[in-house]
Amino acid sequence: MTITEQLLSQIEAFLVQHDMPPTKFGLSACRDPHVVRWLREGRGITTKRYEQLQKFMKEDRKSTRLNSSHVSESRMPS
Repeated sequence: MTITEQLLSQIEAFLVQHDMPPTKFGLSACRDPHVVRWLREGRGITTKRYEQLQKFMKEDRKSTRLNSSHVSESRMPS
């Protein structure tokens, strides 16, 4: 599996997990609504674009963990 195929697999899982359309993902991650379609078509991407997409997904995982820990603490009885 190539790096681009691995990235696309990660993105596809992210889209399902977040119930997010591919165009919204592209716009949010790198201001390009077509990036997922291009990856699906087998086009390559630059290292910079790869890093932007990875960073977006990584930052979302961090914020999700922070939000879930905050919710857990707020539900704890005093």
